[in-house]
Parts: sequence; structure tokens; C-alpha cells
Amino acid sequence: MLEDFTNTSPDPMASVIRDEIGLFGMRIDREMYREPQDTNATHSRELRMVFVAFLLDPGSRDFLPGGHFAELRARDASLYTALSQ
Repeated sequence: MLEDFTNTSPDPMASVIRDEIGLFGMRIDREMYREPQDTNATHSRELRMVFVAFLLDPGSRDFLPGGHFAELRARDASLYTALSQ
């Protein structure tokens, strides 16, 4: 199906002006270290759990788009709890 597809739209990246990155790096990188930010260890742990489940566990990942939360809870109660927070 995709083999027959030809995109004839103009390339949106063709008109982007390239900026040189100076000695101080990119602004977005500097802003991360501007001031210390509070971290919530529980939230970080839950976020990591969700990320790892989606990356490494296709069974859990497949339950979400269809809204199969009961099956997700039966498969991994911790993941279900992290998602329902």
C-alpha cells in the first residue's frame, strides 16, 4: 500500500534557515540548568515504569488504544496504577 504512495507536497524543511550553534550551545539546553527544579521521586518512578512498559512490553502497549483497562490492570497492576494517577 505505501509502495504506491508518492508525496507531492513541498518539503517544509527546505525553507528552514539554519542557525549556527555558538559557544554557549542552544538556549533550550541552557534553560534546563538555569535554576534547580524539584523532582518528585514517585512521579519519576511511575513515568519510567510507563515508558519501559510501552517500550518493552507490547502486550501492555496494545491494551491502551482499545481502552482495555481491566485487562491492563490484570496484566500489570503497577502500570495501571501509574497510568490512573
